[in-house]
Amino acid sequence: MLRRVLPALVLGTLALTGCAAPTRSADSRVHVVAAFYPLAYAAQQVGGDRVTVETLTKPGGEPHDLELLPRQILDIQDAALVVHLSHFQPAVDAAVAAHAAERSLDVA
Repeated sequence: MLRRVLPALVLGTLALTGCAAPTRSADSRVHVVAAFYPLAYAAQQVGGDRVTVETLTKPGGEPHDLELLPRQILDIQDAALVVHLSHFQPAVDAAVAAHAAERSLDVA
């Protein structure tokens, strides 16, 4: 069911963030930050060439133990959309609540 619902949620949120003047990269694509790889993959598949997707959890990293670097917090603050799973990565939850609550998609 998540496979059917997640793309619709991401697409809907991307459409809604379009009303809020989303942050765009130099080539005018919408900047999306995803908490970990499966969410980044889904956002990239839904957004296609209209988005640039950045992942907070590095390949091979343990997502539960993620501690955000100051640069990653700025990425969250500057993103048009932050896709995350609440109660999975406490550091991401805190950063989203502080910097991107109105521009986030909680897939829970």
